Amino acid sequence: MNDKLTAIGKYNEDFNNYLSYNIKSSNIFQSSGLEKHIIKRHPDRLKYIGFIPQIIANPDYIGINPNEKVTSFELVKCISENVQIGIKLDAKDNYLYVATLHTITDSKVFQIFQIIHRLLFLYPKRTTLWLQQKNSRLETGAVRSTATQKKPCSRTAPSRKSGYITLITQEDIQKAINIEAQCHSPRTVRNSHGLISAVMRVYRPNFALNTALPKKVRPEIYIPSDAEIKQLLSSVAGTGMELPVLLAAFGPMRRGEICALSSEDISGNIVHVCKNMVINGDRE
Repeated sequence: MNDKLTAIGKYNEDFNNYLSYNIKSSNIFQSSGLEKHIIKRHPDRLKYIGFIPQIIANPDYIGINPNEKVTSFELVKCISENVQIGIKLDAKDNYLYVATLHTITDSKVFQIFQIIHRLLFLYPKRTTLWLQQKNSRLETGAVRSTATQKKPCSRTAPSRKSGYITLITQEDIQKAINIEAQCHSPRTVRNSHGLISAVMRVYRPNFALNTALPKKVRPEIYIPSDAEIKQLLSSVAGTGMELPVLLAAFGPMRRGEICALSSEDISGNIVHVCKNMVINGDRE
């Protein structure tokens, strides 16, 4: 290893949650040539060189430049400007070093929030962990509609980077919800926002959401005539479907409640409604 290298920070293994790497905790080095590089390429940014240890220890943003062919990542800290450092892995001697330092605009930083409404894609490990912890308490249909949606709205351009959750603002979420409302039903949008809200409560408990959501659409319910009901009852008489149809036609029970009903729930002429059956994430 070059003896002109100085250790200025430690790689945080939590970064692996946002990168496609599995790097172990180790020193990050700065070479004596970094200052010369900044003077040559970004002279006005030399004043930020002393902030490098702070950026490594507590970045506001982390991502990968897809144009880099080597193992590398970028950290951003919002100081007076958005200061970005590029860190690379030396393939020969297997150590991490700061390769560059410069600033980036707000517009580039906040591109990541164009797909905030698909939080599962931005923060898959955090959100999946939250779902695993809360699954038993949630309405299964709501979990399924969020977890199984495979693509973000086609009207949003995917970002080239993933970001820290600490940068998200109410305005970012409102813009994303407005975009999602253009191509998804109000219920799907509300489920997506519910997931964002729940995850934010865990990781940013002091962040209060006040998002304007699309209005609920009143469903058009078809009410069959007496003649149609009589025809249906005649068709199922004496079959295994007779009791479920009778419960649906004349009792206040939903489809899932009827499907979950067992003989243990019936006592004389009393039906105890205490279970519900829904489709799970595997469509079963």
